[in-house]
Amino acid sequence: MTGFISAVRGDTVEILSDTAIYDSAGLVLGFESKVHRLPHLPAVIFTRGDVGEGERIQDAIGLIFAGSDTVDAAISTLQEHMALRRLPGLLAPLDVSIAAISETGGPMVCTFQTADFSGRQSWTLRASKRGFANGVEHVPEEHEALVIAGLGKLGVFMMTGLRKSPGASVSFPGTDNAVIGGSIELTTLSHDSVSTTTLHTWPDKIGSKLRHVPEGRAYLLSAAEFSRAIRGESAPANAPPALNRRQRKAAAALVRRAA
Repeated sequence: MTGFISAVRGDTVEILSDTAIYDSAGLVLGFESKVHRLPHLPAVIFTRGDVGEGERIQDAIGLIFAGSDTVDAAISTLQEHMALRRLPGLLAPLDVSIAAISETGGPMVCTFQTADFSGRQSWTLRASKRGFANGVEHVPEEHEALVIAGLGKLGVFMMTGLRKSPGASVSFPGTDNAVIGGSIELTTLSHDSVSTTTLHTWPDKIGSKLRHVPEGRAYLLSAAEFSRAIRGESAPANAPPALNRRQRKAAAALVRRAA
């Protein structure tokens, strides 16, 4: 499980992700980047769910992209494989997302899931010119705030909100632990490059459980502060000062819908 927020911004796609890997008991096993470049085309892939299953489907989709001359051709072939169930038979549900720079449509984000959950049909590719937060497409008002402010500015605010939410793990739906941790990474995809920057690192440790609010981090938003931000009543003292009221409200609403 992980937390992903993607946004089409100008001629790029920005992606927020965490880095924690954990087991069914919620114990942290390690930390690693979760956004992976696809072969020789301007595209990246990221998955939510079991790490091993995610690697299997990443490899299968990587082969599709490696054998395609264009992003458009690769996406078309992927849809054919999905319709015929030619992708690996998965043992655990996954959310799968691909950010790419299409030759005809420009920057976009596509997503699908391998099982029916969260009210969405499995093996159905959804494409967006705005982006998604954990599989939920941004509404226009949210996307506008993301474009104006950028995920680099909003990242810690929104990922902290997702971490503190009681959202269920795709891999381990019974867990009551936090499902986001490690570091917050910002990946920026353009036609010519992929770059990743670490925005923040939490004090999570291997062998320990992820906490919704890590100890010793008083600046994280409390539930009351986040509620006020959602309603636009006041700016939380520990929110990024560069955010105006409208941007905070849109970002907080996005987190609530994705959690």
